[in-house]
Amino acid sequence: MKQTIQHACRIYRQDLLHITTNWVVAVIIGGLIFLPSLYAWLNIYASMDPYAQTSHMKIAIVNEDTGTTIQNQHIVVGDEVVQTLQTNESFTWSFLPYEQALQALKNGDYFAVIVIPNAFSTQLSSILTDMPTKAHIDYYVNEKINPIAPKITSKGASVLTQQISSEFISTVNGTLFSIFNTIGVEIEHEVPDFQKFEHYLFTIDQRLPEIETFLTQVAQDGQQAETLLNHTIAELPAAKAILANGLTALQRAVSLMNDTEALFNQLMPTIQQDLQSIQSIQQPEQHLQALQTILQAHIEAHQQLGHVVQSLLQQRTSLDTATVQQLEQLNTILQTMPKLSDALATLQQLNMNQAEDISTLLNKLQEQVLPQLRNTFAHTKELLTKANAILQQVQQSLPDAINRLLKAQKMLTTANQSVSALQADFPAIRAKIQALTQKIQALEKEMSITDLVQLLKNDVQAEQDFFAEPIQLKEHQLFPIANYGTAMTPFYTVLAIWVGCLLLISLLAVNLPAQEHISVRAIYFGRLLTFLTLSLLQTFIITVGDCLLLNNTLASPLYFILFGLLISFVFITVVYTLVSVFGNVGKALAIVMLVLQIAGSGGTYPIELLPPFFQAIHPFLPFTYAISLLREAVGGIIWTKVSIDCLLLISFWLFFLLMGVFFKQLLRRKMELFMNKTHDSNLFH
Repeated sequence: MKQTIQHACRIYRQDLLHITTNWVVAVIIGGLIFLPSLYAWLNIYASMDPYAQTSHMKIAIVNEDTGTTIQNQHIVVGDEVVQTLQTNESFTWSFLPYEQALQALKNGDYFAVIVIPNAFSTQLSSILTDMPTKAHIDYYVNEKINPIAPKITSKGASVLTQQISSEFISTVNGTLFSIFNTIGVEIEHEVPDFQKFEHYLFTIDQRLPEIETFLTQVAQDGQQAETLLNHTIAELPAAKAILANGLTALQRAVSLMNDTEALFNQLMPTIQQDLQSIQSIQQPEQHLQALQTILQAHIEAHQQLGHVVQSLLQQRTSLDTATVQQLEQLNTILQTMPKLSDALATLQQLNMNQAEDISTLLNKLQEQVLPQLRNTFAHTKELLTKANAILQQVQQSLPDAINRLLKAQKMLTTANQSVSALQADFPAIRAKIQALTQKIQALEKEMSITDLVQLLKNDVQAEQDFFAEPIQLKEHQLFPIANYGTAMTPFYTVLAIWVGCLLLISLLAVNLPAQEHISVRAIYFGRLLTFLTLSLLQTFIITVGDCLLLNNTLASPLYFILFGLLISFVFITVVYTLVSVFGNVGKALAIVMLVLQIAGSGGTYPIELLPPFFQAIHPFLPFTYAISLLREAVGGIIWTKVSIDCLLLISFWLFFLLMGVFFKQLLRRKMELFMNKTHDSNLFH
């Protein structure tokens, strides 16, 4: 074992001496050491900002929008889109006719064509109608030009549609919220009325039972009133006849009164002449009888007039208030008639008491009866004149009263029908009022009218900006990485280290000419040290260059270099062992491993997006843990992950180291025969 180590060290020293003393070898080795770093640096630099050059990608825009009219204003949204794109430097925009644009796309002159259709504005404005229609933009892409370009241009088209949608939503919402703000200001002035209405509605809801009872009573009273009014109208002809008869009787009473007064006036001189001789007359029955006749006629006239007045008062419902008052006054006056009866009774009593003193009788007649008769005649005549005027007035106003009663009958019938209809609809009205009350109470619990006004009066611009972009993505980067190039550094660095190992084993010999005093294992370890030294130099240049190129955007540059050296230590052992043990077959295996690891390590795409085969081999690839280890240094170190990655990488190193120790000696003869066969073909070196 000691001798093997000594021989290995001697081989290593000789290799270093040859490299340092032979300038040709030194130049070649220098190129091998430096070349892999170029691979890494160029790819990382190209990945720094791959979308920075999209401004050179040509996209054609076809605007066929004919516009639409909204509130007497012609609007062409397509023109606004074109104006926006003219200031957008994300791509090179060309504005072409439809046919020319599609032909240029087919020829590969443009990466994509975006067509704004002629109904674009109409479709957008359909949101203001009862049949809204989604607007669309046609997107044509030539995927034959480049596999990545369609994804980039598609992103540009998506951003364009999103921007149009955002601006349109912002404009529409701005208009709506401006209207809401105006409504809120107007409603604020009406809040007291709303509150009063709410109070009235709640009061009505509480008094619905009372209202229902009131409606029932009104209906009953209305029916009774209608019945009474119908009866009154039915009695109108009789009242009219009574009035006519009353006027006739009154006229007769007036005539009788005039005759009576004339007779009285005719008798008065005779009575006065007879006063002096009255004492000589022993039987004044003739004079008393005449006077009695006059008084009796007067009383009959008053009685007839009283009957007429009483009949009219019984029909007072068909008369107006003034007429009724006049009739009642007349009736009161007629109540004085008992005085005439008393006078007549006095005369009769005097007649029966003829034995009394004639002188006393004549004195009473002269002093009491005759003046009273004169007053009665005058008063009765005045009453008859007033009664005649009143009855004539009543007769004149009776047609108007009849018309009013008929109108009242019609109105009362209509009112009763309305009350009946209201009673029939009252259960539904009550249900509606109760439902509305419950809804208002529920809304009051959620939001009062004051809160609603405040909501409607919110800042229009702020709400417009909010609905233009209601949700903003607030990104929190746990392990922030500066750019895409920094994110791809682990993959390209690991790939460059492996490529550097392939370059070394492709140009440098892994074996020495057969020497009996040097064992196979000594050669294996001796050349392993040489390859390891060169690979570590390659990796050091790569990692240091990465740190400088990325301008301190790595989280842990020192650990990035150290982790890279560990990866180099493992990779060179793997590649060197494959070639040392299997010769040219080992080179092929190293290349196959490279191909599998590029796809299956998850360095570019998440492993979850890859086919099942690559997901299956993913845990068994050195790239998997090498890239993961460098990512820790790039984004931020979690030492548990670092420990696991280092442990698994060392496991790969140990596995291939043991393979070289045991299988190189075991397969030496067979591999020499295999190599001789390939050399004899003059196709392999």
